[in-house]
Order: sequence, then C-alpha cells, then structure tokens
Amino acid sequence: MESALFTVEKPGLLTTLQDRGRYQFLRDGMSPSGAIDFFAFQMANLLLGNEKNAPALELTIVGPILKALATCQICITGADLEAKIDGKGIGCWKVVTIKKGQRLTFSVAKKGMRAYLAVRGGFAANYLFGSYSTYLRANIGGYDGRTLERDDILHRLKGERETLRNGFGLGRDVIPTYHNTEKIRVMLGPDQAYFTEEAFFDFISKPFTVSNQSDRMGVRLEGAPLSHRNGKTDILSEAVTFGTIQVPASGKPIILMADRQTTGGYPRIGHVISVDLPKVAQARPGDRFFFEVVSVEEAQQLWKEYRQFMKMLECFVKRHG
Repeated sequence: MESALFTVEKPGLLTTLQDRGRYQFLRDGMSPSGAIDFFAFQMANLLLGNEKNAPALELTIVGPILKALATCQICITGADLEAKIDGKGIGCWKVVTIKKGQRLTFSVAKKGMRAYLAVRGGFAANYLFGSYSTYLRANIGGYDGRTLERDDILHRLKGERETLRNGFGLGRDVIPTYHNTEKIRVMLGPDQAYFTEEAFFDFISKPFTVSNQSDRMGVRLEGAPLSHRNGKTDILSEAVTFGTIQVPASGKPIILMADRQTTGGYPRIGHVISVDLPKVAQARPGDRFFFEVVSVEEAQQLWKEYRQFMKMLECFVKRHG
C-alpha cells in the first residue's frame, strides 16, 4: 500500500524516477529510458533488500531538498552529491535511516554526474508499457512523465518490511571511483566502410572531451573530427542501442544513452561495451575519454564476469544485510 514518504522542497537540476527501462517496445520506436548508470541504480536497491528493478530517483549534478513525511530507510549511490540529513553528512553506498520531519539535502557533485536515491520498498511511480521509468520526451512514466517539481509528494511503492542494519553497505574496494579521464573499451561498429583510415587512427589514439550539449539521449564528444570516406555521412536507418557510437556529418562522435532513439541514420564507428557504460553515464562536461578496441569475445567475457560479480554481491547482501 502506498504511503507518503517525502515532500519536495527543491527539485534539483534534473531529478526523475527511473527503473531499468522499457525494452518490449523497441520495434515500435519507443525509447527504453531507464537509469543511465545501471550499476549504481541496482546497488542502491540491492543494499536495501529491494528488487533490483525497484523505482528510484536519478539525481543529476545538483540534488533536491526533500522533507521526510515518514521514517524510512534510504540508500544513495553513484556520484557523491554530499548528502546530508539536517545538515549532517551521511555518506553514500550504505543504508541510512531518515526520521519523519528531517530534511535530506544535497550539494553539487564534484566528480561523477548522477546519483541514485532508493528507499526501502521502492518509490511509487506511474507504470506504463512495462516500466516505471520516466521518458521525458514522451511525458510518460515516473512522476507524471516529468522531472520532480516543488511540492510534489513521493510515495512508497510497497510496504516496508523489517528494519535493516544502519550503515550496512559496500566496502571501499567495491565502490567505483569517477575520474576526469577514463579509458572506455569499445567494439568496432558495423559501418567501418564509411570511415577513412585516418578516422580510425584518431578514434583509438586521440582523446575526446564531453560536450556541454550532452544529455540523457546521448553523450556528445569534442575532439579530432572523424572523417567519412567519400563524404558519405548518412546511411539507411539501422538499429542502435545503449552505447552505440554514431558519427554525424560534423565528425563529432555521439555515444547513445538511455533516452536514445531506436534507429539511426549516421554511420556507427563503434559500440561501448556493456561493463563500461556506467563510466560513460558518470562523465560530465569537460571530462575526457580514450577509446580502446576489444573483441566481441572479450566484451562477452567481461560481461559474464560482471554478472557473476553482481550475483556474489546480491548473495552477500542477503546474508549480511
């Protein structure tokens, strides 16, 4: 049964309710949306004993101010937005109790781009087309299909069960760190014939900087323009997915993210491997990328290792939480 948990006193820069997204309607042209940093999102839920896909808040750069309407347990992961309860720092990647009447505040992220705030039982959200995720361009899901606004009331999705151990969380060796310069591993894309040899050399040897024009749809990069062979900059629309790297006529790569379109007409020079997508999700304007090419087999093995790691963490949480 839903219960009121928080009232929004300030909404933050871009605060939305997300789960892992809606993938059943890609063939119909609907963007999946969902949490961009799926590792941080899932860990916030796992540490609270929630289902991994329970709706949580995605906070971007500047977090909200929330007043608790009921005592509940929360977990904050991802970028460190210096969360505080009534002015006292509480840290991240661990279970914390906030009492009725207290205020949860955030500052500006110094490193990283997005944080996730989960609550025991999950946040209530609009369920549409198989997902709770907010898709801003279509105004569906989440909180009435939009970002949070002042005076919104956030509710719990499911009744809170037994209280968890306060302070239970991840060890330092497991918590990701976010750097201004990252090595991003990629597989080469299917449209190699559309690029010159110089373009491939620049792609794997020169740095790219995250543009201010980046958003939930795509991370736009600045750097050495990647030249197209014979000036061909368009292709027949083909399928794209999370991590596809398109190169439009400008020669400036775009890494497609959660709110991406489902097909695209720009040549695809590469694809970010799944395990490195959280790094891209946490990149902020001015951060730099270096790309490293790996094989499909290497990418698959790394993903298997990631899934095994997540299963181990899930077992650990169930045993010790």
